[in-house]
Amino acid sequence: MADKTVTIGSKLPNGLILNHPMDRQTKVTIRGLNSAPRGTNGQPMALPYVTTEVPSEFWSAWKLAHVTQGNTFKPFASGAIFECGKGAEAAYREREKEKTGLEPLSHTDSGVKPATKD
Repeated sequence: MADKTVTIGSKLPNGLILNHPMDRQTKVTIRGLNSAPRGTNGQPMALPYVTTEVPSEFWSAWKLAHVTQGNTFKPFASGAIFECGKGAEAAYREREKEKTGLEPLSHTDSGVKPATKD
């Protein structure tokens, strides 16, 4: 039973450490986009999400404590971290348009104009 895991997706740029609600010594690190595989140039690949395998017993206890009506952990409520029950790609597609507030800014939306040669 201890071998069962749950796949958790993350759209956060950095990782997130979750503490077990009953045992503060037990922690799980949810990977962030900066931990994506590196390309040939050494930079992280531009992926929309990354996944982390979390022990199912840990996830059940954590979710019971932090995902409740009206008081849900903000990154979970915003879709920044999500459970991939139907597969990571399908779970991401359901939340693709949800904004977490941590997306990179668009250069055109922020008024930045390309440099011109004089």
